[in-house]
Amino acid sequence: MPIATRRWFVLKSQTVVPFGVGAVFDIQGESFVAAGIGDWPARTKQRIGSPRLADRLGVTGFHAAPATANDRFDVADAPGAPYIRFPSWLFCGACRRMKRWRIADEKHGQAPRCPSCPPPARTLAPMRFVQICQAGHLGDVDWWFWAHSRCDGGERRHCEERERLRFLVSERASGLEALSVTCTAKGCGATRDLLDVLGTHGMRLGTQPVAACERGRRMPASGADRAAHGGQPLLPRRALGVGHSRDQRPRAYR
Repeated sequence: MPIATRRWFVLKSQTVVPFGVGAVFDIQGESFVAAGIGDWPARTKQRIGSPRLADRLGVTGFHAAPATANDRFDVADAPGAPYIRFPSWLFCGACRRMKRWRIADEKHGQAPRCPSCPPPARTLAPMRFVQICQAGHLGDVDWWFWAHSRCDGGERRHCEERERLRFLVSERASGLEALSVTCTAKGCGATRDLLDVLGTHGMRLGTQPVAACERGRRMPASGADRAAHGGQPLLPRRALGVGHSRDQRPRAYR
């Protein structure tokens, strides 16, 4: 039986801070990130005028997050500020399998479930760490690279299975040292604990070097942060919210 559709609420003012563009939104064991304004429905963008702030931040202007005025959250092109599932790497607390969850894996009215466990399968949990480059772009940690980061080039090329990973917990250690990512591909077995995961370690997002950080930790102050604390509210402070069908992205509504 599918899980009933739920609605998750966020004030429209919170689409600036703390759940603005690039912010991680954790709710009921699931994790999402607010998409950039380029993904907002163009016909519902509301232009906000603040020339002095725009000049200070070096931008051309601002837009308020669009609001969804009805309950058609499952309509693909419904207006509203979209949130997407992030990080896409999830793990099962029972069998410890890691699964990269894609849009094609989403099912109407259901949270992500472990494909390996027998029914009723356990809900998958998001990985604790994400990566960010110096320009502020977020991405998933390359967990395959991390598991193989102590292998030489030849050993890495020998492993052709990039998604056969497990997130393991050791009882003989504590803290991050007790956590490890292990490749279970045939003939591989590469593994590395998370003791030193916070840092760069040669990981890249495209061509940019990246550093891993804990999901949900506050990032360096952004333009939105400065705008929100500059003394002038950029958005109307009326109560708006996010409606979310579990297989769709949360959307702001009136």
